[in-house]
Amino acid sequence: MIPITSIFAIFSLVLHLLFIEIKPAYAMTKATVVAVVDGIAITSIDLQNKLKLLLLTIGKEENAENINQYRREALEMLVDETLKIQAGFKINPSAFENAEETAQAFFEEIYGDDNFTSSERLQAAGIQVSTALDQIKSDVIWTGVLTTKFKRQFSQVESLANAEQTRILNNLSAPQYKISEIVLMPVPSRPLEQTQMLAKQLKQAINRGADFNAIAAQYSMSGSSKNGGKIGWVKKNNLSFEINRELNSLKIDSYSNPIKIGNNYLILKINDIKEITIDFDKQKELEKMIMIETSKQLDKFSNIFYNKIKLNSTISEF
Repeated sequence: MIPITSIFAIFSLVLHLLFIEIKPAYAMTKATVVAVVDGIAITSIDLQNKLKLLLLTIGKEENAENINQYRREALEMLVDETLKIQAGFKINPSAFENAEETAQAFFEEIYGDDNFTSSERLQAAGIQVSTALDQIKSDVIWTGVLTTKFKRQFSQVESLANAEQTRILNNLSAPQYKISEIVLMPVPSRPLEQTQMLAKQLKQAINRGADFNAIAAQYSMSGSSKNGGKIGWVKKNNLSFEINRELNSLKIDSYSNPIKIGNNYLILKINDIKEITIDFDKQKELEKMIMIETSKQLDKFSNIFYNKIKLNSTISEF
């Protein structure tokens, strides 16, 4: 017969081993599925990290009120990212891995500062680095999807950029602005009035010191979002009257109020201003023009194609 004390010792050991084995499994059960996009699950942990990143980006405190207010927006961002990545997989199964290097470069530029690396800054806020990287990867992948889907249209980018450069050379006396942008467009879940309100909230956050590049990466619906909203040098004569009216009163490193263009709202930052002279690097300027023209083409086709993909997708929320 086994002594009673031995039985209790064995029982205690078994319980201890069970606790060790069960603890990780228990931690995993804390994650619940909040949405499924074409068979791809979005978990509560994904949503929690996206919310943290969103609030950090716009300079909002992480409290119950803000979490409730921005939860829907964070979830829609995750749905958008999933749809874009899946669209890339259909064209190239290695799209996610191929986007790694480009996304890493943008990641450091958008979220890093003079004191901390991007990873250090996010980890200090309790945010998984992958949350920000996956967002940038989805934009990089989406750019590849559009340039593949609309290959013929994008093949004209260089000729359009050349024409633009020629026009600039004919107007050398006009200044150029080095601009970054945040472009907000109405969507079914955020109509025009709410988009206007969001634009005002983002401008207030920027005025309070929120990072413009990070907000552009998080919110802007322009192709420049993956580059922190940077679109490079733009000739004053190429800008609309409404934009020029706002920029005329701005100095370097200052920000515009929200500008309504059609149904869209823009917030612009002037990074630099210069007068063009005849002595400049034509090739370098051409490359910038190509980048700007590519961004225009991305904006032109992005919403149309994305809405088509979303319409044909199965999205369930829980």
